[in-house]
Amino acid sequence: MLNLLEIKSKTLCKVATLLIILLLTGCNSSINPLSNNSSPTKIGLLLPYGSEIRGDEQLAISLENSARLAANDLGYGKVQLLVYATEGKPKLASLAAKKAVQDGAEIILGPLRSDVATAAARAVANKNINVLTFSNNSAISGNNLFLLGTTFDNIAGRLAKFAKKSGSESWLIIYPRTKEGEIAKKTVVKAATKNDITILGNVSFDLTAKSIVEAVPEIADLIETTQPDSIMLTSNSAGALPLLGQLLPEKGVNPKLVQYIGLARWDVSKETLRLPGLQGGWFALPDPILASKFSSRYKTIFNQTPHPLASLAYDGVAIIGSLRSKRKNMSSKNLKQEFGFLGVNGLLRFADDGSNERALSIATIKKNKVKVIDPALKSFLP
Repeated sequence: MLNLLEIKSKTLCKVATLLIILLLTGCNSSINPLSNNSSPTKIGLLLPYGSEIRGDEQLAISLENSARLAANDLGYGKVQLLVYATEGKPKLASLAAKKAVQDGAEIILGPLRSDVATAAARAVANKNINVLTFSNNSAISGNNLFLLGTTFDNIAGRLAKFAKKSGSESWLIIYPRTKEGEIAKKTVVKAATKNDITILGNVSFDLTAKSIVEAVPEIADLIETTQPDSIMLTSNSAGALPLLGQLLPEKGVNPKLVQYIGLARWDVSKETLRLPGLQGGWFALPDPILASKFSSRYKTIFNQTPHPLASLAYDGVAIIGSLRSKRKNMSSKNLKQEFGFLGVNGLLRFADDGSNERALSIATIKKNKVKVIDPALKSFLP
């Protein structure tokens, strides 16, 4: 039988430190204060503790720390986190979700990956319990499953809208021949079409250095032939982006003449920021000021850098706390409120299909540094 996860003593020490620091500093929350309800809102927090996937254990700790930080910001006794280990497995996630509901959870936060999140959501659908997953896969959202992760649709749509406003008319798509790459390509085509941007062609490659290098002259030739004003690179810094950002300018694809646009975050490393092809390019990211405040605060309290996905757990608890403060239940209708919610990375709101829209900034790289050129929205309402 799956039992409530026993938090390691090290984590308990961190939590205790957090409580002391916050109480002493009188930390302010961005969430509206809650009128005194008789009992806390219980949240089933499903995390990949015990997973065999490298990095999942540390990610689980980072997500839990962020969730507890948000819970503390809401004030004592407002929410109660019930933590369960999924080991990153759909079957255990299903059992964990059911156990959480048995233990009184009104909503599930997590799990992380698509198949695991889907299993958890299905397990509690007949109980009218909603699941806020950390996934960004739009293919799984709907019914009682809501996405917290920033989706390709969200990013591509924001970039396409900004590009069109800036005069862009035609794109070439450069993407890897992977499942994620194919999804990214389709998403970019959809966003471009919606914004009246013409796709003049595409070039794909296998995720090997040899294949990427061989694709560079093909990309350069196609640009010469079709004359797009922009190229959309879907790869990230862990994939083909470093090679493309270095080799394409060397092959004559001048970033001063052709606009480079990135579907992935480019601000993840100093090495990426130095790539010649990315100078003057465009990419989307959450409000950097808000994100920096969260990261700095997390480092101060937990003495470590938060995982890039850690803020999703904070946002999930903040959303739940916001609804509770207005004496609203965790229904789908309430989650889909038009004006959305304020998280540590800015505004977000859920769509009717369970996916989300996050208010994203558009940034460029100038002299190896990130510069915001179109700030994120401060309100979703006109």
